[in-house]
Amino acid sequence: MKLTIDGQSLSVELEDNALGESVRAMCPVTLNMSRSGEHEYYAALPKKAAIRGAAETARVKRDCVYYFAAWNALALVFRDTEITPYKVHFVGRADGISELLEKAGSVLRVTLEE
Repeated sequence: MKLTIDGQSLSVELEDNALGESVRAMCPVTLNMSRSGEHEYYAALPKKAAIRGAAETARVKRDCVYYFAAWNALALVFRDTEITPYKVHFVGRADGISELLEKAGSVLRVTLEE
């Protein structure tokens, strides 16, 4: 899958499970993502994603994509951090995304497509 931020495209390797397929099925989609804290950008997806078979964690890693089911939100993480008491589901990996996100402003326009 391809992720484009401010004209720069990166490849996202999605997990081979129901969550990865749910995200893929929503593409193409453009999201206005907001910065949250000093570790991620997030935005609500157009519809709920299936989470069966997806690993859940409270320890997020840079260059990874997560899904927060309680808010139906996709998150792009640029710094490793502990988010307890919250838990998110691992969607996939986007190597190199941290460098783009570290320098970004408070809101980003992100496009996901096949």
